[in-house]
Amino acid sequence: MKDLSVYLHLPFCKTKCRYCNFNSYSGLEFLFDDYATALRQDFCSLGHRSGEFLVQTIYLGGGTPSLLPLHYLEKIMKGLKEVFHLSPGCEVSIEVNPETIYPNYAHGLQGLGINRISLGVQSFDPEVLRQLGRGHDVEQSIRSFQFLRRAGFDNINIDLIFGVPGQSLPGWQRTLESALALEPEHLSLYCLTIEKDLKFKTEQSYAGELDQVLGERYLVDEKTQMEMMQLSQALLEREGFQHYEISNFCLPGFQCQHNLTYWRRGEYLGFGAGAHSFLEGKRFSRIEDPKRFIAAVKAGQLPLSFQEELSPEQDLLEEIYLRLRTNSGFEGLDWPKYGATPKRKQFFKKVEKLREEGFVVGEGEKIYLTDKGRFLVDSLILELV
Repeated sequence: MKDLSVYLHLPFCKTKCRYCNFNSYSGLEFLFDDYATALRQDFCSLGHRSGEFLVQTIYLGGGTPSLLPLHYLEKIMKGLKEVFHLSPGCEVSIEVNPETIYPNYAHGLQGLGINRISLGVQSFDPEVLRQLGRGHDVEQSIRSFQFLRRAGFDNINIDLIFGVPGQSLPGWQRTLESALALEPEHLSLYCLTIEKDLKFKTEQSYAGELDQVLGERYLVDEKTQMEMMQLSQALLEREGFQHYEISNFCLPGFQCQHNLTYWRRGEYLGFGAGAHSFLEGKRFSRIEDPKRFIAAVKAGQLPLSFQEELSPEQDLLEEIYLRLRTNSGFEGLDWPKYGATPKRKQFFKKVEKLREEGFVVGEGEKIYLTDKGRFLVDSLILELV
């Protein structure tokens, strides 16, 4: 049996955050029942191959999965366990928002076999929450974390965002300290990126704030972003956290195993609207629109919108990019496997240049990004390949 990770996409949100470009929708609560049924049918379609896989991790993402009433999540989880073989120590994660978590719901999640929580706090600063358009306040974040702890969860991640227009370095430090005061096992820190095609840009209700939030002259400059990340690393490492991936910190033994599957290029299957999969060298994704996804499943169709078999060059690019994101770094490659032996000498010539500029360290074919390099990983990878 091959190791496998499973991702389940639940695209529902109470409101759409201003910065969000994920496949999520507000006002579709009336689809809960049909969607849960279609999602279950989606992974049941792989039932004939289930004996090939041993599921090591499951991740319920969105959207806001915790917006669904517990009986829908129970229906989904029960179906998944009927189709796939789960390893004894299977990591089962769910993304939740503070305003959706109450004691009974937290205990209910525990009862479904979920053992890891990712709590979308984003900030402990009321003004930053307002800028981001979040649906909760600071007090709800603290209470929801406490509810989850009392329900028995001992593996909780807190999501935070930095680089928000108007956010100061001292303000970001206070948010980090507030998060640490709750004693989470894991922290994910993301620099705010604003996509140019987001729908909210045209909504009149935000007209008075658009220039301030989106105007180029108001975006946090690169130097400040780097200072915020450097502050984060110093503060968290002092508290015993390991910086094991560019955006992720954890106490020893609490790495997110599901995300490590992605970074190590392990195989995974995604089910639900817009979910992506990587299996046997092929990448494919589901139909993004929830209504069209439901209709396709009901019609007995495989609800795919895209599929491709990766070329050796694509394989090489992904291998290098994903390895360099982690603290394990790049430890050499089987160059002939990718048909790239002639490129090896040219690649390490570029590596040497980056080493001289302070972006990477290491000897021979073992290289690691420095703090400076981690901040510019995307542009560095393009330069290397």
